[in-house]
Amino acid sequence: MNLAEILRAYRPYLDGELGVIGAVEEIEINGLSFDSRKVKSGNLFFCLSGGIHDGHDYALQAEKNGAAAVVVERQIAVSVPQIVVQNTRETMGYISCIYFDFPSKEIEVIGITGTNGKTTTTQLVSKILNTAGVPSRTIGTLTGALTTPEAPDLQGQFRSLANAGIKSVVMEVSSHALAQDRVTGTEFDIGVFTNLSHDHLDFHSDI
Repeated sequence: MNLAEILRAYRPYLDGELGVIGAVEEIEINGLSFDSRKVKSGNLFFCLSGGIHDGHDYALQAEKNGAAAVVVERQIAVSVPQIVVQNTRETMGYISCIYFDFPSKEIEVIGITGTNGKTTTTQLVSKILNTAGVPSRTIGTLTGALTTPEAPDLQGQFRSLANAGIKSVVMEVSSHALAQDRVTGTEFDIGVFTNLSHDHLDFHSDI
């Protein structure tokens, strides 16, 4: 997908300024990545700022591995084009939707959040749907390394499921995922809230 087209599609969702350093009109993007170790030639690399690691420090490695462009929160020393935004995580959410052509619009998405009970509730709802004749799949603790996948992985899963004829996805949405914009841009049809307790205050600070 052409990078200039991606950025044009992203602008309606943009909160703040979008800076473009370098020429993007002729750049074709063939994948999205947030891990410099897994970057492939032609990927768009997102420099995510975390509590321990800062993706900006790995941009040169991403470029070396073939990144066609990088999304950053500040200008850095790389030779590939840079897309400068206020929040790379939020941008990654929207661009992931754009890149995979908004797959959540094609399927019914049920998001289940809360401190406890997400996995059990997700499995029960999906079983009910399948028993009722509605092809359903789950995304959550039992299906991947993260309860809620990072945006490129999540939207890629949605696209594969939609293309396979799945009508409904029941997914766990962790509080970390909400705070980290992993589901930004996803169109939920139904939201389920189980409960709220004092778990994870090491991350969220207060109730």
